Amino acid sequence: MTGGDHHHELSREDLFAPYDTSIVLCLYLFLCQERVVDKLRTPQVYYHKRYDRVPTIDTCIVKDDKCIFEANEQYNRDRLVDGQVVLILKKLMEGCRIWYQREAEDVARFCSTYTSEYEEAATNYFIKYGDIAGNKDVVTAFMKQKHRLLWERRYGSVGQGKHASGTSPTTDLVARGSQAAEKAAEGESMFDIFKRRRSYNPPKEFLP
Repeated sequence: MTGGDHHHELSREDLFAPYDTSIVLCLYLFLCQERVVDKLRTPQVYYHKRYDRVPTIDTCIVKDDKCIFEANEQYNRDRLVDGQVVLILKKLMEGCRIWYQREAEDVARFCSTYTSEYEEAATNYFIKYGDIAGNKDVVTAFMKQKHRLLWERRYGSVGQGKHASGTSPTTDLVARGSQAAEKAAEGESMFDIFKRRRSYNPPKEFLP
């Protein structure tokens, strides 16, 4: 193959040749699409697939296997989605802190929004899914929510630090347990307490 056989090389005559009618037509169509069609056409937006919500576990009838299965699948999908939301907010917060890491004032100024959003999302995530193994189902999560509501009704919201009486809920429980043990142990020894529970062998330290 000789040097003049390259199809991509243009000669001076081809370069300064008059325009072809097809080029003019393509230019006209391109301008029409850019100036007219694209302006009249609404932007195409991509949406994630929407799944219809199914009844939650608290509305299912006992032994309704179909309803329980659908509620469990919805719970697993919600758990994955909420986890990804927390990870995205965490990456945004860490990226902002890395960008402004040279100045602590800039971190507090520009990254406070990302930090508050991440902390709120993480708190809500662990309230709903915390202390639950990955292989547990929606019934376990529902029982956890029920126990949390009972705790908040008795002691107030979790993490508030102190009860209305001025002490923490944990301190109240320990104090009440100690008072009950002292009241039960009045007038009898530890050996008598263990002796009442015949199915339990007392430790050797309490044996006479």
